Formats: sequence, C-alpha cells, structure tokens
Amino acid sequence: MHMKSKQAFFTALGGRVRFTRGCYNITSDPVWLAAFAATGHQPTTTNQRPPTNDHQPTTNDHRPTTTDQRPATNDQKVLDVGVGTGGAALCLLEYSPGLKVTGIDISESMLAECAGNAALNGRAIELIHADIMNWRTSRTFDIVITNPPYFKGTPRKGKDGEGNIHHNINLYDWTRASLKRARPRGRFYCITDARATVEIIAALRDGRAGEVTIIPLFGSHVGANNYLPLQKFQSAERILISARPGARGGTKILAGMSMNDERILRMETELNQILNHKS
Repeated sequence: MHMKSKQAFFTALGGRVRFTRGCYNITSDPVWLAAFAATGHQPTTTNQRPPTNDHQPTTNDHRPTTTDQRPATNDQKVLDVGVGTGGAALCLLEYSPGLKVTGIDISESMLAECAGNAALNGRAIELIHADIMNWRTSRTFDIVITNPPYFKGTPRKGKDGEGNIHHNINLYDWTRASLKRARPRGRFYCITDARATVEIIAALRDGRAGEVTIIPLFGSHVGANNYLPLQKFQSAERILISARPGARGGTKILAGMSMNDERILRMETELNQILNHKS
C-alpha cells in the first residue's frame, strides 16, 4: 500500500483503490482477504484500473485480461461482515467489478467512511447498520468474507471517540453467524490472527462447513525468485481460511506466503496464479 502522511487519502493495490484518511486506516489484512476471495470468481473481462503513482482517479482501463477464469456475473452476491471503511470490499470489487457487494457493520462512523470511499472509487456497496450476531434476516449470499476483529484487551478510541466496539468479541460466535449468511455450498473467506485460528476452525466444524483451505502468512520479506526465507520454528502471523457450507471435503493446508509479497499488495499477480505455480 502507498501512503503519505501529509495527504488526505492513500491507496492500495498499486494505486488502483483509494481511501480517505480517517479514524481507521486499513492494513494489508483486507488486501489479502480480497485477493483470497477473488480466487473463486475472477472474471474473464474486467474494467480494472491500471496502477498509478499519483492519487487522482483514473478512468482508462488497460489491465490485460485472462481467459482461464469464469466471469463474475451480476447475480453473484457478496457479504462483507464487519465491512469497516470498505478495505476488503473495494479491493475485491477491483478484482471482480460485476459483484453485488453488501457490507454490514455495527459502527455508524465506519459505515459513513465506507460510503465515502465507495464513492471515491466509483463503486456501489449496499451498507447495513447492524450487528452480525443478532441480524435478523433470511438473506443468504454466494460469498461471505470477513476480517474479524480478533483484538483482545482495552480498545483504543478513534478520532471520533467511538473506539473499537468489536474488541474482545467471541470469534466462534462471529464466525458461526457469518457462516449462516452463506448459501449452501457457497463460499466463506476470512483472515485472522494466527493465535485465533482454533476458534474459526471450531466454528466451521460445528457449522458443518467442509473443503477447508488454510494458507499461513508470515512476516518475512520475500527473497530472490520469490523465495520465502523462514527462521527455524517461525510462527505465522496471519491465517487465510476458506470453507464451503454443506460441503464434505476435507482440509488442506497450502504453503505459506509472505504478508509483504508485493505481487499481492500491488496486484501484480493474481493469487490463483501463485498458488497454481506452487502446486
């Protein structure tokens, strides 16, 4: 991500996605979540914007298309649970502009910033002010994504004084509630702190989700030839997890990647291509 402290906004994905600088500025977590979710439904034709070194909106679309991916159709519906300021949702829309994205969050100020960021990028996101834990709805979605608030301890208050009202949540309940919003054999994607993985996996098990895929993310920088140097017994910092409600397939753990991999952070290479190369 490209950020300058004196500017009113910053960018992600090599300048393709823009955000206003507010009470909460995204990290690389939602960028990785979007790249992971995009592995299941990337389009054959896109209107993605090219990378830019400045921070002005771009209108020309020059990014080359690929032919080995099925198109994103207008009836594919995505729910971003805990949408925040729109980091994951807007990055995902850069991969697949045809998706219909809904974001839910309990924070009114976050939703207001998300609406502004969506307008800045010329994207449409349906925003719902509600708590996923008690959201009464019969709606289901083809894809559910979430970057759950795994932080523990005393929340740090933001500029608006609201603070992080999702600190110390029950990640098991959060995941079960999110999973229920995915249609049968739909797709669920999340990124979490490695220490919270057991709660997510337990919720997926009890929610009868299968075909679980796990990708560890490490803090090491990528070396020559995209080699990931790891120290002995080095622990992962983040974990990408996907699953399908109602599926019976088993679990697979893929080779780890660097959280600092510029191919993902700058959208230089799609994650599917990297995973296929690793396999």
